[in-house]
Amino acid sequence: MARLNDQTDWVFLIPGRGSISPLLNGEQDPSTSITDAHLEQCPFCPPSRLSTERYDSLIFPNEHPVVSYADISNGQPSHDKTCDRVVGVNDVVIYTPTHNEFLHKCDTARISRFLKRLRNRHREHFHTNRIEAIYTFLATGHRFGHSQEHPHGQLLGLPFIPKKIAATIGADSTSCCICHQGEIAYERDTVICESPSFSAYITVAPRVPYDIWISAKQHNVSLADIDDEACAELAGLVKKSLGATQAAYFNPYIVSIFDVNPSNTHSHLRCEVLAFGRPSGINKHIGGYELGLGIFMNSSDPVQVAADLKAAICLDPS
Repeated sequence: MARLNDQTDWVFLIPGRGSISPLLNGEQDPSTSITDAHLEQCPFCPPSRLSTERYDSLIFPNEHPVVSYADISNGQPSHDKTCDRVVGVNDVVIYTPTHNEFLHKCDTARISRFLKRLRNRHREHFHTNRIEAIYTFLATGHRFGHSQEHPHGQLLGLPFIPKKIAATIGADSTSCCICHQGEIAYERDTVICESPSFSAYITVAPRVPYDIWISAKQHNVSLADIDDEACAELAGLVKKSLGATQAAYFNPYIVSIFDVNPSNTHSHLRCEVLAFGRPSGINKHIGGYELGLGIFMNSSDPVQVAADLKAAICLDPS
């Protein structure tokens, strides 16, 4: 069941999903805390029922979906404040067969191959399942609610554009927040790395010190649109951005991809690298102001953080 609260935020009520048993523990780098129990119980490590052979990456329907796949071709977004069934798609995405190869440990080639597979999945959902927006996240660290330690994430596709995505896009480059943020980043020298098709930068109002956007330089671009070369470019910037945030110590992080159907002129591909660390070496926890008011408290200077990240990238150009 879905309900729209008075703050215009959708709440998905999914009783029973919380019974999934977590294997995660601790805040340390999870790639260094693997136990035999994790390996024996892991449903994602090959050989398993998912794949008897060693795979490169996998994307498959979630066994515990937060939305309903039923009648997806007839799904329509609800304009009511409640609806009995949320129509959409919910996939599990696995970017490595190796139990402790978390995203910050992967090389650019692996990330690129995964992004190509994800691109193809976006094309499928946009073209055949009447999906309007797709949100994919890959998170590392116990705070994000993972039920399995094996590196993975989730894809959520909806037949409408959630307001968190709608707020950042516009019908053209003059009304698009993402286009505007990219321009400001160049003006304020907070771009940390770039490629011919993408730029990675600290936003003008970062929620936490390591709040990096990687966006397409051109407006009206979807992940479903880009070719293999652009996938490799995006992979390189994800690797560099994430590596820079992990240069000194492990920071729990979430990497998100926000995508809109390419048939929509508002589409503008954006990837987000959000690492919950501070230059002081202390993790940033979301507190009362953030949860209560949605106002983020960030004690860092975005320009200095960008300079630090650029320096870290220069020290480790891989």
